[in-house]
Amino acid sequence: MPIFLLCLPATSRADIDSFAVGQFLTAAAVYDFETNTVNAADIREGTKTACFRVDKIEKVRATLTLVKGTYIPWWDAETTYKPDTYTDQWFTSQKYREKTPSADNLKQLFTAHSACP
Repeated sequence: MPIFLLCLPATSRADIDSFAVGQFLTAAAVYDFETNTVNAADIREGTKTACFRVDKIEKVRATLTLVKGTYIPWWDAETTYKPDTYTDQWFTSQKYREKTPSADNLKQLFTAHSACP
């Protein structure tokens, strides 16, 4: 089952350094837990309109808030979040980092913007 984001411990700050507080992000790909790969073709239709704001950056995680569009989480296809109703901490999975240590998983999952498209 494709997963938009996998929340497991991260091992590097490289992904977080790709983003800045106040920046806006849109979905660019989906992390597939089963195959441990990133696939741009698997984004859920509703999630294609989602735009997140980077609210906080900590050691290995970024706190993102949905500010435009809708977000359908990987764990529940029946749930749809609207702007300002969804905030979460996102980071690269340990499993992905072990397989691809030089890759930037979060940077592959999102496209950064100065404003929501």
